[in-house]
Amino acid sequence: MLNRLVNSIQFDLYIKTIDPLLIMSGMPGIHGVDNMPIVTVYPGEAQALPMIPGSSLKGVFRGHLERIINTISEGEQTLVCIPYEKIDQDKKTGKFWKCSPQSEAWQIFCGNKLEYLQKKGVFGKNPPDTETRYRYSCPVCRLFGSTYFKGRIAILDAYLTEEGKKSHIIQRRDGIAIDRFTGGTAKGALFQSEVVANAEFKTSVHIRNFEIWQLGMICQIIKDLEDKRIRIGSGTSRGLGLIQGKVKNMTISFIRTLSIPENEIWGIGRYFSQTDGSKVQAYGLHADDFLQFDGETPLPRESIQGIRRELDFTEKAVLDKLTDKAIEPCHIVIDNKKIFLIPASSLKGMIRSVAEAVGNGCYSQFTDSHGLWETLPPEFRPCYNIHKLCIGCRLFGFTSSKKDNRNINSKKQEKVYKGNVFFSDARQPASLKPDFETHRIRSIGTPRPWCSRLYLSDEHHIAGRKFYYHHKNIIRHPKGIRSELCRTIKPDSVFKFHVDFTNVHKKDFQVLLYSLVLENGMWHKIGCGKADGFGSIKIECEEIMFYNPVMRYITRKEQPVIYKESGLLSFIEEQRKEFVIRNLAPGALEDLRKILSNIIKPGTLFEYDTYWNKQRRLRKDNEQYYEKGKK
Repeated sequence: MLNRLVNSIQFDLYIKTIDPLLIMSGMPGIHGVDNMPIVTVYPGEAQALPMIPGSSLKGVFRGHLERIINTISEGEQTLVCIPYEKIDQDKKTGKFWKCSPQSEAWQIFCGNKLEYLQKKGVFGKNPPDTETRYRYSCPVCRLFGSTYFKGRIAILDAYLTEEGKKSHIIQRRDGIAIDRFTGGTAKGALFQSEVVANAEFKTSVHIRNFEIWQLGMICQIIKDLEDKRIRIGSGTSRGLGLIQGKVKNMTISFIRTLSIPENEIWGIGRYFSQTDGSKVQAYGLHADDFLQFDGETPLPRESIQGIRRELDFTEKAVLDKLTDKAIEPCHIVIDNKKIFLIPASSLKGMIRSVAEAVGNGCYSQFTDSHGLWETLPPEFRPCYNIHKLCIGCRLFGFTSSKKDNRNINSKKQEKVYKGNVFFSDARQPASLKPDFETHRIRSIGTPRPWCSRLYLSDEHHIAGRKFYYHHKNIIRHPKGIRSELCRTIKPDSVFKFHVDFTNVHKKDFQVLLYSLVLENGMWHKIGCGKADGFGSIKIECEEIMFYNPVMRYITRKEQPVIYKESGLLSFIEEQRKEFVIRNLAPGALEDLRKILSNIIKPGTLFEYDTYWNKQRRLRKDNEQYYEKGKK
């Protein structure tokens, strides 16, 4: 297959960061895994600059192509394998077994499948030849390769362009996890990252000996890059990784000996059907593997480069037409302005805490570090089985570790589920000028879970999840030891963000929608100083769009269902009522409605600090229980 050159594609891909980008090396450091972008020294540069490894791009493109093919084959048997799904052989018994009891035969990785068939003697004594390896490979492995077949696509490392070297900035981001029990920072959950923003990278992509449907799939990836549908790197669900791609200098070349009409592009199936028909069946190709342009289509510029005949698709109109024509037969997205923003990670954590409360989710950040594990009912303990996830873990993802969860067998490894909801940073519109004011807030300190009167019920079970009341007026504090000066956003400031979701069940969507757009008279709380009245926000939905991926990848006539204005309000109210009636017992949300209510009676005072003033007496009362919990 690759011992001769039939056709090839080459183009330059320019990648612009829409959201900050973080692609980590994953190498261990002094303080754990390195949370910094990969950098290298460019020729002629004095310092190391960030770059995107070609392996990262190739992995993202492969995963995206797998999703596209799985989407357009909906209702039929899935056509692509899972790279890590394999069949192993027991050394003692010699029997083969699947690594996952939920796997199906067609999910087994193509490389492992061929290895298994070779051991079973299906191909005889000799290893399978190239034709057999290609024929037995799934569509994605045919393009990207497997352990038994080398891929035909090569993606080079992406380096900063000259403009990107001047405009890119390195930002520092702090991340924490909120303990669902105490409402404070989860122990050991503080991490820091450095991200790349306002950058432009350039890479080159080479494909040789392609089929026309593979050209179409590459064009679809290009189209999704242009439309900002692809995220790369780490933290894609919390405001990182959205990129926009642009293709330049695309050329498709053939060997000059091929007599190909000027209005046609041949794939290898067409070539073999004209030269050696037996190869078509041996490789599992199609004889009609060609693309034909009509008379109205602008044709690419043609040139001769040595033994190659090249077609230049640099002109945008020609490239757009190629993209549309190539996709038809497949069937088978920070600048350095000084602005205020609410990090996507904070938004995600805020919405998740509400969704967990509304949907009876687990206490996802609850660990045994408090010595109070037994006070948590078993049904609310953190999820550990990816096949039995609570509403919060299904929507927002989860990580389970044997270090933090007593439910996990010590022999099992950590498990991760990415989740199906993705948040962007909340930014102020460009037309609005950022405005802030200074306040002095008190240092309340960390939560004290040993105070059972605050956190536990009379039956020594957790009293519930921690939320904060809204205040009519912000509590201001004089300068002192237990206060600090901070800068806050002025009231009535406006921020905008968007939420993407995919493969979400209707009941889960209703929980997500309820958690985002609370009932009338309810507000969210976010950020620091919530106990003193800071952080009250109101979220309003401007538009909801539902896309049909099948229509996008098959017919190219994507017509999203859009809810706006009065239709949007009716849709939200309908989904809210259905969720409350079908899933909640009467009075289930009464406490949450009282706490998050924006109606504050005059004279009402919420003084959280008075509890901590009694900590000496509380400590004495709880010494016995605290010691028991520690044991």
